[in-house]
Amino acid sequence: MPSLPPVYLVSLAMYVVTVLSVNYWVYSDATARGSSFPSFWSISSVFFWLPALYYFIRYRHLHERQRPPTRGNRIAQTLAISSLSATVVTTFFAPPDQFTRTLLVPACFAGTLSVTYVLVYRRQYKRIPGIA
Repeated sequence: MPSLPPVYLVSLAMYVVTVLSVNYWVYSDATARGSSFPSFWSISSVFFWLPALYYFIRYRHLHERQRPPTRGNRIAQTLAISSLSATVVTTFFAPPDQFTRTLLVPACFAGTLSVTYVLVYRRQYKRIPGIA
C-alpha cells in the first residue's frame, strides 16, 4: 500500500483543523447568542454556504451575546479565521500547480495565525451588564 507524502498529510491536517475550528466556533457563538439550534448553525456552516452566510451576515447581528467569549471560543475563532484566510489567499495568489499550493497553505497559515491572534485577542469586547 503506497503511503501519502508528508505534504498531503499536512494538507489533510489543515483541512481537519479548519472544519473542527469553524464547527466549534459557530456552535459556541450560537449558544452564547441564545440560539435554539446551535447544532444546525455549526453543521450548516461547515457543509452548506447559504445558511452559513445568513448566520454570519444576519443572525449574529440580530442577536447579542448573552455571555462573553471564553478562551476556547477565541482559540477556535483564531484558528478558523486564519485557516480559512490562508486557504483563500493561496487559492487566489498561489501558482496553479496543486503541489505548490499545498506547500504554501501551511506557510500562509503561520503568517495569518499571528495577525489573526492580534486581531482576536486585542479586540475589546463590550462588557455585558449583569455578568461578572
